[in-house]
Amino acid sequence: MSFNVSLSELHAAHKRLEVAGNNIANVGTHGFKSSRAEFAALYLSAQLGNGHNSVGDGVRLANVSQNFSQGGVDASSGGVLDMRIQGKGFFVVSDNGALSYTRAGAFKMDKNDYIVDNEGNRLQGDGVNAKGDVVNGVRTDLKIDTTNMAPKATTEVIETMNLDSSQAALSALPVFNPDDPSTYSKVINRTVQDKGIDAVAEVRGKDAQGNEIVLIQAQPAVPPADHELKQYFAKTDANQWVMYTLVDGRNPVDHSATTPLKVMITKNPDGSLSSAGEGEHIKKTGDTEFTLNGWKPAQQLNGLWAASPAANDGSIMLSLDDGAVNGVDEGDVVMG
Repeated sequence: MSFNVSLSELHAAHKRLEVAGNNIANVGTHGFKSSRAEFAALYLSAQLGNGHNSVGDGVRLANVSQNFSQGGVDASSGGVLDMRIQGKGFFVVSDNGALSYTRAGAFKMDKNDYIVDNEGNRLQGDGVNAKGDVVNGVRTDLKIDTTNMAPKATTEVIETMNLDSSQAALSALPVFNPDDPSTYSKVINRTVQDKGIDAVAEVRGKDAQGNEIVLIQAQPAVPPADHELKQYFAKTDANQWVMYTLVDGRNPVDHSATTPLKVMITKNPDGSLSSAGEGEHIKKTGDTEFTLNGWKPAQQLNGLWAASPAANDGSIMLSLDDGAVNGVDEGDVVMG
C-alpha cells in the first residue's frame, strides 16, 4: 500500500507541474484563463469492520478548474481593433458557421474587410438594416465598410452631461444689474479713450465743364474721447467669481446691447487663475489681468446710442486689482 501512496503522490505532483507549466507558457496569450489543479484523498474500503481506522491510499487529481475572474488590460499592443469584455461574457467567432467563444480581443481586418481573430475566424455581432439601425437577434459576420459614402449633414446632436449637484443653482444667483449693487460684490472703474479721428484735408478738382470744385470737404481732427469702463465682480462659490464688463453701460462689442461680456474666473489651489467664456473678446494674459479685444466705441446722439466713427486704440488691459479694489478677493461673500 505504501508503494501505491508514493506512486499517487508522484502522479499528483506531475499534474500540478503540468498545470503550472501551462499557466506560465500562456502568460502572454490574450484572453487566457489560468487553471488550478484540485486534488482528492483516496481511501480503501475495509473488507471487515467499518474501516474507521483506515490510513488512506494516497491522492488523485479530482479536477482542473479555470479561473474566470477579470484579468488585466494589455495596453501595449496598439491594435486599432483590440477589444476587451468588461465583466462576464465571450466574443463569438465563426469559422464557416461553426461557432466558438473566446475572451481574446485581439482582432484585425482581413482582405475582405471582415473583423477576424488570429485564426481567421470572423467576429459575430448584431446586423444592421439599410438605415443603419441595429437589428437585435440577427447575428452576422461583422464587416467594416471602407467604400466611399456620400456625405450627409448632421441633423441631430444628443449630449449627455453630469452636473455637480453640490453647485448652487443658477436660479439662486441674483440676475446681474449694474444699477443694483446687491447683484455684484466689487466694481473697478477706469477711463479709456478711443483713437479719435484724423483731420481730412480738402481735395479739389474740376467737373466735366472744367470748373473747379471741392471733391472732399476738409474735416478737422477729432481728439480721442473718454469712455467709462467698468468691471463688476460677483463671487458665486468658494474660489469662483464672475466678471461682467461694460463700456459706457453698453456691451463693449455691440453698442445696441446692454448685456455685459461675462467671464467665469476660478482660483486654483496653487494660486493661478483659469477662466471660461467670451474667449474671442476677453482673454487671460496673466493671473492678475485680462485684455479686452475688439472694443467698438459708441456715442450717444439725441438720446440714442450709435457706433462712433472713431476706432478703438487697441487692446485694453483689464486688471483684477487696481490697488484699491481686488475683484477676486477670497474674503468676498458668496452671492446668493
